[in-house]
Amino acid sequence: MSTQAFSPSEGDCGVVAAVSHKGHVRDRNEDAFHISIEDDGLVLVVCDGVSSTSGADVAATVAARSSSTALAEAMKRRPTERVRQREYARLAMSSAIRRAWEAVAAIPHHGLRTGAPSCTIVAAMFDGTELTIGSVGDSRAYWVTERDAHCLTSDDSLAREMELQGAPPLPVTDPLAHAITRWIGAGAPDAEPEIISHCPAECGHLVLCTDGLWHYLRTASELAALVRRVGSHGPSGIAQSLVDRALAEGGHDNVTVAVAATPKLHR
Repeated sequence: MSTQAFSPSEGDCGVVAAVSHKGHVRDRNEDAFHISIEDDGLVLVVCDGVSSTSGADVAATVAARSSSTALAEAMKRRPTERVRQREYARLAMSSAIRRAWEAVAAIPHHGLRTGAPSCTIVAAMFDGTELTIGSVGDSRAYWVTERDAHCLTSDDSLAREMELQGAPPLPVTDPLAHAITRWIGAGAPDAEPEIISHCPAECGHLVLCTDGLWHYLRTASELAALVRRVGSHGPSGIAQSLVDRALAEGGHDNVTVAVAATPKLHR
């Protein structure tokens, strides 16, 4: 049995929820999300359309739908042997993001004056025991517990490349801080997505978001403080509070947040 919700503005499946807002500056929302409960597991996808390209909103929607469909299918076919499940989940995530790339690249774009439709993606699959995260671009995944918090993903961005080379961190207001080096769509570098496996040792919250949120909450500790403060409100309350924070800080960009409570599924 599958319970699911797609964009445009919010969705709530109980243990997993998402909220999306166009912000105070942009004319339209070019983010997209998918959340679903798949039997005893979860699927979450958040995509951020690259605003400098044509049809960015279409790219994000297509990527979210195609990847989430692939992940839901994979959840139904996963092996029962625990020893095989991690490898299977990682391959399924890679395949789902590849499917998203192919679907976005197939969007008609010839003759457009700007670049072909493109987006970032961060996707998560939880099988009841382990989280599998895949990402391309600078949309992020965070893991938050009462005692710990950290970002699970690494940005594919010029800012990160500069930091790895020893340069000082760019101010968040610098346009280069949000310049991505990898994306989903035609003309994108053909490289494997970053895939992370994480086995939670305790109950916590998984947070997926676009840069419209982390522009204002840059560190895991800042984000975790708000998650813990409103944690009793459940995933929907957490997602709404995080979006509200971004809007209160200026809302310069579209902002999308998906939150899952793990590892227990209360249905």
